[in-house]
Amino acid sequence: MVLCIPAFVGCDSDDPVAKTCELSAGDRPTVEIDITFTATSTGDGEITQLTYIVAGEETVVSNPNLPWEIDVLIPAETDFSISANGSTTNGSITVAYSGTAISYEISGSDSCSHEND
Repeated sequence: MVLCIPAFVGCDSDDPVAKTCELSAGDRPTVEIDITFTATSTGDGEITQLTYIVAGEETVVSNPNLPWEIDVLIPAETDFSISANGSTTNGSITVAYSGTAISYEISGSDSCSHEND
């Protein structure tokens, strides 16, 4: 006599799910200004590719060590931006820029966060 016992295969609905993030922030200053580009994370947030663009010139940084920062001189009336691709399961990632020139201030950011209960 052969005994058959059905096998049940299931998925654990409590498996953490990662969130994919695409971030972008930029502007166009009216005066020449030193801009500080930054990228940060909390928890397990990671950035796989970071790009900053000044006057059409693109610089790509793969897998930057976070926190990451660079200062760049931006000419007046010149477009600039920072963007990043990354992910997080329990945490966040943020890209930002900020700068001050005499009485002119500029800043912006974009962030992505995700928490699994």
